[in-house]
Amino acid sequence: MSKKLKDNVDLQYHILDCWRLTEEIDFLSESILEETLEKEDIVDVLKGLKITYERKFDLLHSQWAGSLPQDEDWLEK
Repeated sequence: MSKKLKDNVDLQYHILDCWRLTEEIDFLSESILEETLEKEDIVDVLKGLKITYERKFDLLHSQWAGSLPQDEDWLEK
């Protein structure tokens, strides 16, 4: 597998991995509706999600930016 193809596959994996956020929100919503979590627990979960996904999105952005052509005029082409 070429490096470019591997980079594209890795980028696609990281993009799809970020969609897990919606599943985690669904789980949290269900837990709130079932009243199985205390307010403090909900806040802790949300803070954890925030930290986790800020890091995931930072890594994803870095990987995306690294995949762009290094030529400064690439937008004009």
